[in-house]
Amino acid sequence: MRFAVFIGLVGGAWDLGVGLSIILTASMSAPGESMARAATYAGGILLIFLGGTVLATAIYSASGSMVANQKLLGLLMLAYGATMLFVSAAMFARWFPMMTGSEVSGAAMVVLGLAMLYSGATMRKTRMPSP
Repeated sequence: MRFAVFIGLVGGAWDLGVGLSIILTASMSAPGESMARAATYAGGILLIFLGGTVLATAIYSASGSMVANQKLLGLLMLAYGATMLFVSAAMFARWFPMMTGSEVSGAAMVVLGLAMLYSGATMRKTRMPSP
């Protein structure tokens, strides 16, 4: 459970940081690139929402309220991990063309996404002790 909270906090913070970086980088683009800028803003906003959701889930699960619903938290971690892997694939495919250093961000998201998948799968298999 601690690993899930740690990965959730790190992954959520990373998503927020990368989302803000994408938005700030898009504002410095050339004036004629409006379609690429719109796609970049959309990607940045989605990453900020993903980061906020992951952080909120990690903080909620750290409070102990989610311990009783460990299987649900495992399912959420699986979904977040799959989403992070999708986002990292989008970064490697250059769907966010104005983002600098997307290889580093994408590689970090691959690692965090795989860690979330591992954590979620482990929590889904773990039996909760009966009260």
